[in-house]
Amino acid sequence: MSPEAGGIGGTEWRRKAVHMGSGTLAALLHWLPAWGAWALGGAALLMNIFVLPSLSGHSLEREQDRRQGVAWGIIFYPLSVLILTLVFARRLEIAAAGWALMAFGDGMATLVGKSLPR
Repeated sequence: MSPEAGGIGGTEWRRKAVHMGSGTLAALLHWLPAWGAWALGGAALLMNIFVLPSLSGHSLEREQDRRQGVAWGIIFYPLSVLILTLVFARRLEIAAAGWALMAFGDGMATLVGKSLPR
């Protein structure tokens, strides 16, 4: 099924693979102290702002993001992870669960939703 017909294009598959792949890092929160979780969230935020766009050649951006000149998702995703680790510093398992739900819930919702016939 083509993207025009409601299917999933290659860019969307790559975006969701990165989205869900980064969600596997949530398991690290089991072994990290709070400061390590904050460092991980902060490093992810900085990487997504300064490194990911040039590494991917902007190939992970949606057409709408290209028109606007900024891909807000790659900023808000790690920012959300950082906020989760700050709010749940004493219960990082809750932060990990929130991160995993965000990564896999959103990722699978798009893939399943766009794969189904309308």
